[in-house]
Amino acid sequence: EKVAEAARQTAEAEKMAILSEARDLASQDQQQLDMSRQEWEAALSQAQMASEEKMRKALEQKATEERRERDEALKKASEERRLMLAAKNTEMERLQRDSERERERAVKAEKVAEAAIRVGDEEKRTAELGRKEAEEEARRAVERAQKAKGVAEAAIRLGEMEKQAALAAKKEAEGKLQKAQREFEAKQAEAEARWKAERDAWQASQAEKERAKDAEEEEADKEEETIPVLEAKLAMLRQMEEEERRRKAEEEEEARRRAEEEARKLMERERLNAEKKAARDRELAKKEKEKQRQLEWLKNQERLKQAKQKKLEAAEERLFQKAKRMDMLDRGADDAAA
Repeated sequence: EKVAEAARQTAEAEKMAILSEARDLASQDQQQLDMSRQEWEAALSQAQMASEEKMRKALEQKATEERRERDEALKKASEERRLMLAAKNTEMERLQRDSERERERAVKAEKVAEAAIRVGDEEKRTAELGRKEAEEEARRAVERAQKAKGVAEAAIRLGEMEKQAALAAKKEAEGKLQKAQREFEAKQAEAEARWKAERDAWQASQAEKERAKDAEEEEADKEEETIPVLEAKLAMLRQMEEEERRRKAEEEEEARRRAEEEARKLMERERLNAEKKAARDRELAKKEKEKQRQLEWLKNQERLKQAKQKKLEAAEERLFQKAKRMDMLDRGADDAAA
């Protein structure tokens, strides 16, 4: 009985020691698990808060960028519309001034032709030169209108890439440009018709002057005295034509310079927009990478938690098996004592 009692006490002490050790291990594992869970929950909460804050900031920034881009697109469309209207008004004023100058030139040429028949050939050449210049000016005006249309279409295409609101501006601009071109063509046709009428009148007056030539030849001696005056008028007319050609060349150079400046500004705006878009893409890629890194960290924490849980379950299983063996030893000792 003493041996059995000693064996039972020894077994009980070992059992208590094993159970105490198992409880300590279980408590430590539970504490580690609780700490890991708390850390994981805190990290997850912090990551969610940070992700939500970043997402909110990104959405706010994106909304601000979109609003600013929309405002810039509307402002750009308004500016393009204003420039087109200004160009149209300038073109109409220039056409009107050219028409008035052509009419004044025709009147002057008619007066000079009435003064002397010999100056008539020079006036005819001047009128032909004026017609050619008018045709050349009309062609250049059409080219400028086409260049302006190309610039407007490029700006509208840029607006289409940035925002759909620019499509309406493009349609409106094209409509106004077509209207301006139709008005210009109508004015050109009117100018050509007026020039043809003036030419017919001039031809009729020339025929009348040819009929009066015989009578005027009798007064040739008297007209010899007016030759210096006519030559002075002819020189003055040539000087006026030279000044007119120089002024037109200066206007064409100024128009070409303005077109080049507009094209340069348009290319600069396209480059800046491309750089801004690339910067936004890089920022979004960086944010996406940071988000993926946080998700990967959360997955690693989840895997660590699962590994600790499995380790704890294995320790509990070992303790259960050890307790089971101790119970079997106790029953064996009891049987031996019995």
